[in-house]
Amino acid sequence: MSQLEMLRALAPELSGVTDERANIVLGIADGVISKKVFGADYDSACVLYAAHILTMQNRVEETGSAADTSVTAGDVTSEREGDLQRTYASGIGSGGTAFSRLLGKTLYGQMLLALQARHVVPVVTRM
Repeated sequence: MSQLEMLRALAPELSGVTDERANIVLGIADGVISKKVFGADYDSACVLYAAHILTMQNRVEETGSAADTSVTAGDVTSEREGDLQRTYASGIGSGGTAFSRLLGKTLYGQMLLALQARHVVPVVTRM
């Protein structure tokens, strides 16, 4: 099964995305995802990353701005219903890399992080 076919099966809500655009994003994923790290799961990782990018692009299109809080803000740290107050963690603060925090904004990004955790073994050194 090709990466494009995998993307179509995984994310039916992205059916409005043309094959040309999907293939461009899959090409971007190819440059970001490491074949060495993901091995046999390389295609799955590329597809998850592409689905994440396309989902974020759809969010930008829906809000009309790449600066919308649903795209740029960190996690919600507090909410209040009366007078509608919401507080966000910094989008670039602590708690993982900026890349992993961005991936955490979609289901597909979270799935990619879980897949990555299976393949990346942290290095521990003695002092």
